[in-house]
Amino acid sequence: MKKGSITPWKMEVVLIAALLFILPTAAAFGISPGKKVFDFTPGGSVEGEVTLFNTESRPLSLLVQAEGELASSVTLDNSNVVLQPGESKIIHYTLHFPERLERPGTYTVFLIAKERSLEKQDGSPNEVKVSAVTAVASVIEVRVPYGGKIIDALFYIPPIDPYQPVLIKAQVTNVGDKPIKKIGFTAAITDREGTRVTTLRSDEKKLAPRERTDLLAIWDPQVAYGEYRAALTLFYDGNKQETATDIIIGTFLLESTSLAVKHFVFNQEAILVVDIKNNAHEQIIGTLEISITDKKSYSQNLEPTTLKLAPSEIQQVKQQWNIQGLAPAKYYGKLILGAKGRTSERKFIIILSEQGIETTFEQFNQLTGKSILLSPADAVSSGSSLTPVLLLSLVALFLLVLFVYLLKKRKPPSF
Repeated sequence: MKKGSITPWKMEVVLIAALLFILPTAAAFGISPGKKVFDFTPGGSVEGEVTLFNTESRPLSLLVQAEGELASSVTLDNSNVVLQPGESKIIHYTLHFPERLERPGTYTVFLIAKERSLEKQDGSPNEVKVSAVTAVASVIEVRVPYGGKIIDALFYIPPIDPYQPVLIKAQVTNVGDKPIKKIGFTAAITDREGTRVTTLRSDEKKLAPRERTDLLAIWDPQVAYGEYRAALTLFYDGNKQETATDIIIGTFLLESTSLAVKHFVFNQEAILVVDIKNNAHEQIIGTLEISITDKKSYSQNLEPTTLKLAPSEIQQVKQQWNIQGLAPAKYYGKLILGAKGRTSERKFIIILSEQGIETTFEQFNQLTGKSILLSPADAVSSGSSLTPVLLLSLVALFLLVLFVYLLKKRKPPSF
């Protein structure tokens, strides 16, 4: 099977997830717990339970079944449940593990409870018509350890108010079968121009197999607003995992909410239209500057514009771009807003062709208030850099042995 292809069980999980995302708003019943996690034991089994409860004022008939990768390994003590109004019932289940599973990582099983109609089928008084009305599910996760020292890491930066410290948090889990002697992370902070501001280092901890812990690094720049970039490196026992993210401190007074082209004549001009919003509760006087380049030989700064916006006002600004002699290509723009001695920068891309012009803001990879996951596949062994040296050493050794062999095999000259 090709890498990245969707297997039948993956498609099934996707459909189940979509179903559960759409239907809970109409659910007349609930299930608890939402998720249960078990560690894989070859040939073993685990037991658990879920509680179904009826929040409606009418009886409910429910069908309970397992779906997902290990669904065939789940045994339920009751799959047909009738709940009276306000009633709850416990369903016990047993998950039987095979002797081996073909891949490490997490396997997912859904215990799904579907509502059924209680109306009778026409012409068959003893037959019940089954139709899924809505559904809820409890998730069972089975963790199969990786061989060696492997880490799952979740980075998170809470929203940052002006003049408040930046908290970079990492929740790390040892999903391997070997203990981690020391784990931590560094964060190299740079400004918008790429100049190094500081390098942070978190606390360091030990981590047993299947254990989870939290790491923290704190930076207190004492600024009202700032845009920075952090290169995050998670390190543990000679291994590392890396990612990068943008960090925003505070909220800038002005914000560019949209960018479009209202007028375009190839080889003549284009009119860029920018919507600027005032995020402050007071009148703001600011500036707008736009520069465009092809990152080769072309570069142009458009005419700066002075802005005056009332509280929460959105102002539309038009900028003329002279495109005479410009070849159809991809161009890179920079939109800089200024207010009260500070600036905010946003990058955009322009695709210029004879048929038209397209503009779009570059995606801002902001971690502030969000989280990112580093999976085991992101791990890089720091010892891998020794491989070329080892290879050269082996080649040199082979050549030396070959030379000695040929020297011994060579016969002395006869006189």
